[in-house]
Amino acid sequence: MRTTALNRSEFEHAIRYFNQQTMDSDESWMMTTNSMLNHSYLERTIRYVSSQPRPLNSLDLGDLTEEEHDDPATLIQYDQSTLPSITVNHHIVYSPSYQVPVLYFDAFFTDGTRLGLDEIYTHLVPPIYLQDLKHSPVQAQGSITQADHPLLGRPFWYIHPCDTQTLLQTILFGAQTTSFGQQHQDTFLHDYIKVWLAILGPIVHCPVSPALFSSIHYTPSTCLE
Repeated sequence: MRTTALNRSEFEHAIRYFNQQTMDSDESWMMTTNSMLNHSYLERTIRYVSSQPRPLNSLDLGDLTEEEHDDPATLIQYDQSTLPSITVNHHIVYSPSYQVPVLYFDAFFTDGTRLGLDEIYTHLVPPIYLQDLKHSPVQAQGSITQADHPLLGRPFWYIHPCDTQTLLQTILFGAQTTSFGQQHQDTFLHDYIKVWLAILGPIVHCPVSPALFSSIHYTPSTCLE
Protein backbone atom coordinates (compact mmCIF):
# COMPACT_ATOMS: atom_id res chain seq x y z
CA MET A 1 0.00 0.00 0.00
CA ARG A 2 1.42 3.40 -1.01
CA THR A 3 1.11 6.37 1.30
CA THR A 4 2.61 9.82 0.82
CA ALA A 5 5.11 9.35 3.65
CA LEU A 6 8.73 9.25 2.49
CA ASN A 7 11.78 7.74 4.09
CA ARG A 8 15.02 9.67 3.69
CA SER A 9 16.20 7.60 0.74
CA GLU A 10 12.92 8.21 -1.10
CA PHE A 11 13.11 11.92 -0.31
CA GLU A 12 16.60 12.16 -1.77
CA HIS A 13 15.46 10.35 -4.92
CA ALA A 14 12.50 12.75 -5.17
CA ILE A 15 14.59 15.91 -4.83
CA ARG A 16 17.11 14.54 -7.32
CA TYR A 17 14.29 14.05 -9.84
CA PHE A 18 12.99 17.57 -9.20
CA ASN A 19 16.47 19.06 -9.49
CA GLN A 20 16.82 17.45 -12.91
CA GLN A 21 13.38 18.68 -14.01
CA THR A 22 14.17 22.30 -13.15
CA MET A 23 17.77 22.33 -14.36
CA ASP A 24 17.00 23.97 -17.70
CA SER A 25 14.23 26.24 -16.45
CA ASP A 26 14.27 29.73 -14.98
CA GLU A 27 13.27 28.20 -11.63
CA SER A 28 16.31 25.96 -11.21
CA TRP A 29 17.25 24.53 -7.82
CA MET A 30 20.65 23.44 -6.51
CA MET A 31 21.13 20.17 -4.66
CA THR A 32 23.37 20.53 -1.60
CA THR A 33 24.71 17.82 0.71
CA ASN A 34 25.64 18.41 4.32
CA SER A 35 29.16 16.96 4.55
CA MET A 36 28.89 15.93 8.21
CA LEU A 37 25.50 14.22 8.05
CA ASN A 38 25.56 13.24 4.36
CA HIS A 39 21.98 14.48 4.06
CA SER A 40 20.88 16.39 0.97
CA TYR A 41 18.43 19.23 0.41
CA LEU A 42 17.45 21.59 -2.39
CA GLU A 43 18.01 25.33 -2.33
CA ARG A 44 17.48 28.34 -4.53
CA THR A 45 17.66 32.12 -4.18
CA ILE A 46 15.24 34.60 -5.75
CA ARG A 47 15.08 38.39 -5.74
CA TYR A 48 12.00 40.47 -6.34
CA VAL A 49 10.52 43.89 -5.63
CA SER A 50 7.74 43.94 -3.05
CA SER A 51 4.41 45.49 -3.95
CA GLN A 52 4.27 47.11 -0.50
CA PRO A 53 6.43 50.01 0.74
CA ARG A 54 8.77 49.49 3.63
CA PRO A 55 7.75 51.49 6.75
CA LEU A 56 9.71 54.67 7.32
CA ASN A 57 11.06 53.51 10.66
CA SER A 58 12.77 50.66 8.79
CA LEU A 59 14.45 52.97 6.29
CA ASP A 60 17.64 54.95 6.48
CA LEU A 61 16.39 58.51 6.83
CA GLY A 62 19.90 59.93 6.60
CA ASP A 63 19.39 60.66 2.93
CA LEU A 64 16.64 63.20 3.70
CA THR A 65 17.55 66.85 4.13
CA GLU A 66 16.62 68.72 7.32
CA GLU A 67 13.74 70.40 5.51
CA GLU A 68 12.46 67.03 4.23
CA HIS A 69 12.59 65.56 7.73
CA ASP A 70 10.25 68.32 8.90
CA ASP A 71 7.88 68.11 5.94
CA PRO A 72 5.14 65.44 6.46
CA ALA A 73 4.24 65.54 2.78
CA THR A 74 7.80 64.63 1.87
CA LEU A 75 7.84 61.77 4.37
CA ILE A 76 4.63 60.31 2.98
CA GLN A 77 5.89 60.60 -0.58
CA TYR A 78 9.23 59.04 0.37
CA ASP A 79 7.42 56.15 2.08
CA GLN A 80 5.04 55.39 -0.77
CA SER A 81 7.75 55.52 -3.43
CA THR A 82 10.03 53.05 -1.66
CA LEU A 83 9.24 49.51 -2.74
CA PRO A 84 11.93 47.31 -1.22
CA SER A 85 13.90 44.68 -3.06
CA ILE A 86 13.87 41.38 -1.18
CA THR A 87 16.11 38.32 -1.39
CA VAL A 88 14.55 34.99 -0.42
CA ASN A 89 16.40 31.72 0.15
CA HIS A 90 14.13 28.68 -0.22
CA HIS A 91 15.24 25.25 1.03
CA ILE A 92 13.46 21.91 0.62
CA VAL A 93 14.47 19.78 3.61
CA TYR A 94 13.41 16.35 4.85
CA SER A 95 11.52 16.00 8.13
CA PRO A 96 12.13 12.60 9.77
CA SER A 97 9.34 13.34 12.26
CA TYR A 98 6.64 13.98 9.65
CA GLN A 99 8.28 11.95 6.85
CA VAL A 100 7.60 14.65 4.26
CA PRO A 101 9.50 17.56 2.70
CA VAL A 102 9.41 20.86 4.56
CA LEU A 103 9.79 24.26 2.90
CA TYR A 104 12.26 26.39 4.87
CA PHE A 105 13.01 29.96 3.87
CA ASP A 106 14.83 33.10 4.93
CA ALA A 107 14.31 36.61 3.55
CA PHE A 108 16.34 39.83 3.64
CA PHE A 109 16.09 43.44 2.57
CA THR A 110 18.98 44.83 0.52
CA ASP A 111 20.58 46.33 3.64
CA GLY A 112 20.87 42.82 5.10
CA THR A 113 18.01 43.19 7.57
CA ARG A 114 16.19 39.89 8.04
CA LEU A 115 12.41 39.97 7.61
CA GLY A 116 10.42 39.35 10.79
CA LEU A 117 7.07 37.60 10.79
CA ASP A 118 5.01 40.77 10.28
CA GLU A 119 7.25 41.76 7.37
CA ILE A 120 6.89 38.29 5.87
CA TYR A 121 3.12 38.73 5.94
CA THR A 122 3.48 42.18 4.36
CA HIS A 123 6.09 41.54 1.68
CA LEU A 124 6.17 37.80 1.01
CA VAL A 125 2.77 36.17 1.58
CA PRO A 126 0.11 36.93 -1.08
CA PRO A 127 -3.04 38.60 0.31
CA ILE A 128 -5.21 35.57 -0.52
CA TYR A 129 -3.42 33.55 2.18
CA LEU A 130 -3.07 36.22 4.87
CA GLN A 131 -6.21 35.79 6.92
CA ASP A 132 -5.90 32.03 7.20
CA LEU A 133 -2.22 32.19 8.15
CA LYS A 134 -2.53 35.00 10.68
CA HIS A 135 -5.36 33.32 12.54
CA SER A 136 -4.19 29.71 12.37
CA PRO A 137 -2.62 27.97 15.39
CA VAL A 138 1.18 27.99 15.42
CA GLN A 139 1.35 24.28 14.59
CA ALA A 140 -1.47 24.20 12.04
CA GLN A 141 -0.80 22.97 8.51
CA GLY A 142 0.62 25.83 6.44
CA SER A 143 1.32 28.15 9.36
CA ILE A 144 4.64 30.00 9.32
CA THR A 145 6.93 29.58 12.28
CA GLN A 146 10.63 29.71 13.11
CA ALA A 147 13.13 27.05 14.13
CA ASP A 148 16.76 26.15 13.59
CA HIS A 149 17.42 24.76 10.14
CA PRO A 150 17.96 21.00 10.70
CA LEU A 151 21.09 20.91 8.52
CA LEU A 152 22.51 24.42 8.95
CA GLY A 153 21.77 24.98 12.63
CA ARG A 154 20.63 28.60 12.33
CA PRO A 155 17.16 30.17 12.51
CA PHE A 156 14.96 29.81 9.44
CA TRP A 157 11.27 30.28 8.83
CA TYR A 158 9.32 27.26 7.65
CA ILE A 159 5.81 26.18 6.66
CA HIS A 160 4.49 23.75 9.24
CA PRO A 161 4.01 20.26 7.72
CA CYS A 162 1.65 18.60 10.20
CA ASP A 163 -1.06 17.60 7.66
CA THR A 164 1.09 17.41 4.54
CA GLN A 165 0.70 13.64 4.22
CA THR A 166 -3.09 13.86 4.36
CA LEU A 167 -3.18 16.73 1.88
CA LEU A 168 -0.97 14.94 -0.61
CA GLN A 169 -2.86 11.69 -0.15
CA THR A 170 -6.08 13.44 -1.17
CA ILE A 171 -4.53 15.13 -4.20
CA LEU A 172 -2.46 12.23 -5.50
CA PHE A 173 -4.71 9.30 -4.69
CA GLY A 174 -8.11 10.69 -3.73
CA ALA A 175 -9.86 8.31 -1.36
CA GLN A 176 -8.14 5.26 -2.82
CA THR A 177 -5.32 3.24 -1.34
CA THR A 178 -2.94 2.10 -4.04
CA SER A 179 -0.48 -0.76 -4.32
CA PHE A 180 2.67 0.26 -6.20
CA GLY A 181 5.11 -1.76 -8.25
CA GLN A 182 8.60 -0.40 -8.89
CA GLN A 183 7.54 1.46 -12.06
CA HIS A 184 4.74 3.26 -10.23
CA GLN A 185 7.06 3.95 -7.31
CA ASP A 186 9.52 5.73 -9.62
CA THR A 187 6.68 7.75 -11.16
CA PHE A 188 5.41 8.68 -7.73
CA LEU A 189 8.83 9.99 -6.64
CA HIS A 190 9.32 11.72 -9.99
CA ASP A 191 6.17 13.80 -9.46
CA TYR A 192 6.20 14.14 -5.69
CA ILE A 193 8.15 17.37 -5.09
CA LYS A 194 6.53 19.41 -7.83
CA VAL A 195 3.04 18.44 -6.68
CA TRP A 196 3.90 19.20 -3.06
CA LEU A 197 5.59 22.51 -3.94
CA ALA A 198 2.69 23.58 -6.16
CA ILE A 199 0.49 23.39 -3.07
CA LEU A 200 2.73 25.11 -0.51
CA GLY A 201 5.21 27.17 -2.54
CA PRO A 202 2.91 30.05 -3.53
CA ILE A 203 2.40 30.88 0.16
CA VAL A 204 5.96 32.24 0.34
CA HIS A 205 6.70 33.38 -3.21
CA CYS A 206 7.93 29.98 -4.36
CA PRO A 207 5.64 28.88 -7.21
CA VAL A 208 6.17 25.97 -9.60
CA SER A 209 6.12 26.60 -13.33
CA PRO A 210 3.04 24.99 -14.99
CA ALA A 211 5.44 23.76 -17.69
CA LEU A 212 6.77 21.19 -15.23
CA PHE A 213 3.36 19.50 -15.20
CA SER A 214 3.35 18.67 -18.91
CA SER A 215 4.56 15.14 -18.18
CA ILE A 216 2.91 14.55 -14.83
CA HIS A 217 1.02 11.32 -14.23
CA TYR A 218 -1.16 12.87 -11.55
CA THR A 219 -3.15 16.01 -12.30
CA PRO A 220 -3.57 18.22 -9.22
CA SER A 221 -5.56 20.85 -11.14
CA THR A 222 -6.49 22.76 -8.03
CA CYS A 223 -2.82 23.49 -7.34
CA LEU A 224 -2.39 25.50 -10.52
CA GLU A 225 -5.33 27.85 -10.26
